Amino acid sequence: MQPLIPSRATFLGRPTKPSRLFVIHFIFSALANALLLINFGYWESRLLVERQSWRNSLTLVENQAATYKQERDLAQEDIAKKDARLADLDKQLSETTTQLASLNAQVKAQASQIAQNSAELQALRDRPPLFKFESATSRNVAQAKADVEDIVTKAYTEIQNIYGAPYILHQVTIKFVDALSIPGAVGEIEISNSAEGISITIKITDFNKTDSENVDTIIHEIIHAFHGISALNAPVTEEGITVATTDAVMGKLATQGTIQAFSPYVSLTDDEAANLNVSLGNPPGDSSFYNLPKETVQSYYELAGWSWQQIYQEDANFLKSFNEALYNKVSKGFSPTPAVVRTTIAEVKPAIRGMPTADWLATQVIFNPK
Repeated sequence: MQPLIPSRATFLGRPTKPSRLFVIHFIFSALANALLLINFGYWESRLLVERQSWRNSLTLVENQAATYKQERDLAQEDIAKKDARLADLDKQLSETTTQLASLNAQVKAQASQIAQNSAELQALRDRPPLFKFESATSRNVAQAKADVEDIVTKAYTEIQNIYGAPYILHQVTIKFVDALSIPGAVGEIEISNSAEGISITIKITDFNKTDSENVDTIIHEIIHAFHGISALNAPVTEEGITVATTDAVMGKLATQGTIQAFSPYVSLTDDEAANLNVSLGNPPGDSSFYNLPKETVQSYYELAGWSWQQIYQEDANFLKSFNEALYNKVSKGFSPTPAVVRTTIAEVKPAIRGMPTADWLATQVIFNPK
């Protein structure tokens, strides 16, 4: 019977065989290493992917940062330009404000000067003109001088009532002379200007208060003196308003008994005026008007007087209102051209003989000179 535990010699003497445990251990070790290798490869691959992803993200961020920087630089450049523009505008605003302040000061100074001038002008207009009666002839004109002074003194009040106050009329001198510069003329008028206003000298050779032409002439010339430097540019229009006013004043003086009842200068019927409007045509608008044949000038005088009379007969205050409106424009620098005259008439009287004023004036040649 053999012992349960073999002896050393017995054990060492047995044939050698590979251990099962060794094989299993080897297999497991190999599997573990393989798993480690696989796991390492997986994580290494994943790390590479993540690293590339991070690099892509970083590149994107860097690109965005570069874009933002470029946009920031552009924005800062734009802000710098706008700041410069704003500074320039501030400078311009400051300069403009300074200019406006200077202009406002000038306007105030001019307004003050205009107000002063207006007050002085009104003072000149409110002051009645001086009348002087002189003789520059060796003939005895004492009675004629007394008669003309009486007529002029009484006529002046009626002229004012119908025509309004004169425009800066300082002095009227009626001078008797031996002869006039224009052959055949009944009277002449000279106008001079000074700081005191307008001075008018009316020259006549004689005066007879029973002579309609003498009386008509002296009143006619005084009425011209009322307009003075505001006389209408077109001679025919100026003569027409003067003729119409002269007839109206002489009618008033005759009613008062100051003068005898003379026939009026204007005696045209509507049909006769209409015919003259066609036959005469548009008159010259300058001083060449006076170079027309005498008969033609007289026809224009009567037609022009008739045209102004039509307006005055509808409104007894028309001539006064017209002159005030005209003087206001002249004092502001307007020239009394035919266009200004037509506009002023329409402003004062919107309708004439049942027609709009502009339409009626268009039918009257004397208001539309060439």
